Amino acid sequence: MSNLGSRIRKLRKTRGLKLAQLADESGISTSYLSQLERGEKEGVSADILFRIAHTLGTTMGALLRESKTTQEHTRTEEVPGPLMELYRKRGQRLQMTEADLSMLSGIRYRGHQPRTMEDWEFLYLSIKRTIPGGNS
Repeated sequence: MSNLGSRIRKLRKTRGLKLAQLADESGISTSYLSQLERGEKEGVSADILFRIAHTLGTTMGALLRESKTTQEHTRTEEVPGPLMELYRKRGQRLQMTEADLSMLSGIRYRGHQPRTMEDWEFLYLSIKRTIPGGNS
């Protein structure tokens, strides 16, 4: 298995996605994704890599890096499930960036984080509305 393929598989499993689900949400075939994860495909197009990274809530750079990731990308891999669901389902419509995702992942109030996708969305929109520059 290639390093890229193993990183995709690891992130997919961390996010709780089945192979077919990631393929469907990324707009690529299940067989192509399977071959990619097994390291049988090389020279992946930037478009496909971007779609996979976006669906997984990470960056193309993080997928291409060796296993020693930066602190920022390590935080991205620790995104709570309901927040990742919000990012995948509504992130584009809400204009949520990877930096927003990383920032939200670190928020805790008295040691706790929101538990539902709707609560994460409320928190995100509240921050976006109240912090200067958040509405741009």
